[in-house]
Amino acid sequence: MNLDKRNSYTSKSILSILQSTDVHIKSPISTIDDYTIPSVVLVILSILSLWAIGFYSILAICYYIHSGILIEDLQISLIHNENDLSKQYSQLTYHCCFSVILYSILFLLCFLILNYRKYNYLPRSDIIKP
Repeated sequence: MNLDKRNSYTSKSILSILQSTDVHIKSPISTIDDYTIPSVVLVILSILSLWAIGFYSILAICYYIHSGILIEDLQISLIHNENDLSKQYSQLTYHCCFSVILYSILFLLCFLILNYRKYNYLPRSDIIKP
């Protein structure tokens, strides 16, 4: 008789644990919230993309003005006259400008995602405090 009471108490306590709000049962269909990128990663990506935008911008300007210190980055075997040298400098300038555009897009995406999270996940009272 005592054993039955103990089993019933045990089963009641297990049921009370299972019914608590801390237990989350995952559905077989995954939601998009399971795959969100943490905000810290987005902030680090945006800082690195800002650094890369500045770096490649300066590098593109140096290639555009045909900086002599950057001649080591050119393929010397393809240079036969001054026109070839100018073509290689302009090609590297375009590559740097393309990198600036890609990093600008990355920064813009990170910025938009962070602002979307800021204004849609927090209540307005938590964002703007008097």
